[in-house]
Amino acid sequence: MNFSRLALGRLLRIRRQALDISQRALSASLDEEAVAATALREAEAAIRRERALAADLEGTDAAVEAYMRWLPHGLHARQEAEARMQEAQAATTEVRAHVTAARAAVEMIEKLIEARAAVEREEMERRAQAALDEAAQHRTRWQGARD
Repeated sequence: MNFSRLALGRLLRIRRQALDISQRALSASLDEEAVAATALREAEAAIRRERALAADLEGTDAAVEAYMRWLPHGLHARQEAEARMQEAQAATTEVRAHVTAARAAVEMIEKLIEARAAVEREEMERRAQAALDEAAQHRTRWQGARD
């Protein structure tokens, strides 16, 4: 194994580790996005639930007043959940780009290693053929000298 193959092997291991780290970061980002989506759904459900209680025709004026006092809190919670969701989605998009880049780097190095191996195989085959050709020439000379 020459230095170039050794160096490429090490580089491939490093790039695979980077890909693994990026994939774990993507998993964590997707988990955070799921948590944010749940928080947003819960905030929206709370608004719908409170609105339904206030709109109940059998309800009292106190229920409507309670809803009006609670509504700013509910809207604020939804706004925070939406912001968290947007941040999580943006982070996921960024991490996906890192995964894509890391995967491309791994594939590029794998292709380079394959190409170098193909060149080495071709060179070995060329040398083997040259050795066979030389042996055939020696044999022809030896038979010619014997005759």
